[in-house]
Amino acid sequence: MSSTHLSDTELIEKLENVAGLTNDNVLSVGEISRGRILLSHARDTLAHLNSSSIAQAQVYRSTFALPEHVARLSVALAPHKQLPLEILEQIFRSGSEGLLSVKLPPILSEYRWVLGRVCSTWRRLSRSIPFWEAAITFYYDTEWFENIFYRRSHVERAWKQLRCALDILPEFAFIRVSIDDFDPGPISTSTLIPYLTHIKALKWCLCRSNREQLIEVFPRGALSPLRSLSIQLPIPDRHDTAVIAPSVDLFGESSRLQHLDFTSGCPTFLHSNIPWCQLQSFKLSNPDDSDMSLQIHTSWVQLAQRDPFRLMSSLEHLTLDMGADLFRILLPCMFPWHNLKALTIVWPNQGPDLPLIMKPLQQCTSLLTLELSYQGTDKIAFDAVSVQLPSLQNLTLVYSGFLLASMVMSIALSGTLRSLLAGSIPLQDFYTIATKCHRLADYQSRLVDGELAANITDFLTLPHLTSLDISLDDSSSFPAAIIAPLLTSLCISGPGLGYNIVEMIVDFIVRSKIQLQTLRLHHREMVSPESLRELLTAVDSCHHVEIRGILFPQQILDEVASGLLLSRSEYLCIGLSAPEIFLTVVRHCLKRQAASGCVILREICGCLPRTYETIAEDIMIDLQNLEESYSVNVEIYILHLRRRRENIFPLQYNQRVYLLK
Repeated sequence: MSSTHLSDTELIEKLENVAGLTNDNVLSVGEISRGRILLSHARDTLAHLNSSSIAQAQVYRSTFALPEHVARLSVALAPHKQLPLEILEQIFRSGSEGLLSVKLPPILSEYRWVLGRVCSTWRRLSRSIPFWEAAITFYYDTEWFENIFYRRSHVERAWKQLRCALDILPEFAFIRVSIDDFDPGPISTSTLIPYLTHIKALKWCLCRSNREQLIEVFPRGALSPLRSLSIQLPIPDRHDTAVIAPSVDLFGESSRLQHLDFTSGCPTFLHSNIPWCQLQSFKLSNPDDSDMSLQIHTSWVQLAQRDPFRLMSSLEHLTLDMGADLFRILLPCMFPWHNLKALTIVWPNQGPDLPLIMKPLQQCTSLLTLELSYQGTDKIAFDAVSVQLPSLQNLTLVYSGFLLASMVMSIALSGTLRSLLAGSIPLQDFYTIATKCHRLADYQSRLVDGELAANITDFLTLPHLTSLDISLDDSSSFPAAIIAPLLTSLCISGPGLGYNIVEMIVDFIVRSKIQLQTLRLHHREMVSPESLRELLTAVDSCHHVEIRGILFPQQILDEVASGLLLSRSEYLCIGLSAPEIFLTVVRHCLKRQAASGCVILREICGCLPRTYETIAEDIMIDLQNLEESYSVNVEIYILHLRRRRENIFPLQYNQRVYLLK
C-alpha cells in the first residue's frame, strides 16, 4: 500500500506493530520519510518530559507509553533496513571470513546461526552464502581400536552428525564425508548409498579384506552428485578379482565431479568412465611402485597409451606423487601443461633424472604455484636445469639438503615471486633472495649458518613482506638485518633459540615499526620477566598471540588478567606452571572483559609442563562452565608428554586436553 493511502493513525500502527517488531523492510520510501518526521517529534516530546512520566503518546494516536512508542519507531526506521541486499551480503561474507566447518550439533551462538535468527530476510540471505560446510569423519580412535565401546561410539557420533547436517543445513551446503581405512571398516558401501545424493565431497580409504566396502557395490551413477572424490584403493593380489571393472559407470552422464584424488598401486579405476574434461584438479598418488607385478605394470602402460589425461581441458591443478617407474610411464602423456595454474611434483629417492622431472615445466607458461618435493637424501642441483616460469608467484621446494639462492632463482623470476616455502636455507642466501625478489610477501623456511652472514651491516627493506615463518638452529640465524614495515604475521621456532632471542624479536618489531596481528613463538629457554614484558608490550595490538615453552611468571600473568598486557587478543596461548593458575587467569580475563561490555577473547589455551599427566575434573568442569557462560573456547596442552594409554584414559572426560609430543 502506498504511503499516500495511509492516515497517520494507520502509519503509526504499521510502524509499531509490523516494522517495529521485525527486521524486515516492509516500508515504502514515502512511509519512511513520514515516519522519520513522526519519530523526530516524538523524541523531542520525550526529551522535555520528566523521566518518570508514563504519559501516553495520545497526540500521535498511539496506545503505547511514549518511551515504548519511540523505541518501536526507532526499530522500524533503523538505517540497516534500507541497505540493499547486495551490500548486506558483502557484510555477511566479510564477517564469515575464516569460519571453519559447521559444528554439529550446532552451537547457536555461532555467526551463521545468529544471522538466521534476526529475521526472515536475514535468514534467507545468510543461507544463500556458501559458508555452510560440514565435515564428518567415520573413524576408529587408534588408541582404543581394540575397545568395541569406543569404536561404536565414534561411528555413532559420526552418523548423528551426518543426519543432523542433512536436517538443518541448506540444500547447497557442502557436506564432506571421510571414511578412514580400518578392517573392518566403520561403515559399508550399501549403508552409505542413500546419503550420496546429499554429499558433495567423499574421501574413502577402502580395505581390501572387507568385502562389504567394495566400491563395485555402488549402482550406476551413484557418484554423480559428488563435486570432490578422494579414493584410496588397495593393491589386489594376483588372484584377487575384487577390483572395480572398467565397465562400471559410477559417475553417469550428469556427473558434477570437479576434483579427483586417486591413490592406488592399480590403475583399474582410472579406466572407468571418469568425466576427465570437467576436472579442475587431479591428484595421482602411488609413492611406492617398486614391487609392481607384470599385470599391474601392463595396466599402467595401457592407461598411458590410451592417455585420458589429454581430455582434461579444464584442469588447473595437477599433483603427481609417484615412484620412478610411473614417472617414466606417465610424464610423456599429454597433460594440459600450458593450462595449469598449480603443479605439485613429489618424487622419492632414486627417482628419475631431474631433467625428466623439469622438462614439462618448460610448457607451464601460465603456472602460478609450483611445489617440488624430493623425499630422498641425495644431493640435487636444482640450478643445473634452468626453467624460468614467467608467471610463477608461489614456490615450494622441499629438500633435505641446503637450498641456495641460485636454485630458487633458476626456477622463479625475481619480479613475480610473492611466496616462498623452502627447506633449509643459509641466512646469507635468504638475504640474497630477499634483495632480488622485491615483491616477496610470504616467506617460510629454516634458516641456518647465521654466523656466515655476520658481515651484513646494512639493513635490507622488504616493502611487501607480510608473513615471516622461520625455524632457527640458533639465535645467530635470526634475520636481524631486515626491515619489514608491512609485516603482520611472525612465527619463530627452533630447538635452541638462545636466551637473547626475545630481545632480538623486540628490536626487530620496534625497528620496523610494525603492527603485528599474529605472533607465534615456540621457545624452550628461560626468559626474564622484564624481557617477556617488553615482548608482550610490543605485540599488545596482536589478535593472535601464541607463546609456548615459556612459563609466564606470576607478575606477568597478573598483568595479563588485569588487562595491562594483551588486552586486544582474540586468541591467546600462554605457558603456566599449574592448571589452577590457568583457571584463575581465564576467569579474571573473562570477567574483566564482560564488565567492560566487550568480550574480545574468543579462545585461550594453557600450556602445562609434562609433570601433569591428569587434570582435576573439578577444574575441567569450571573451565567448561566458563566456556558456556562467555562463549569462549578453552583448551589445555601438556608439553613433552608421550601418548601412552595410561596418560590418555584419565583425560577422556574432556576432549579439549591435548598431549603434545
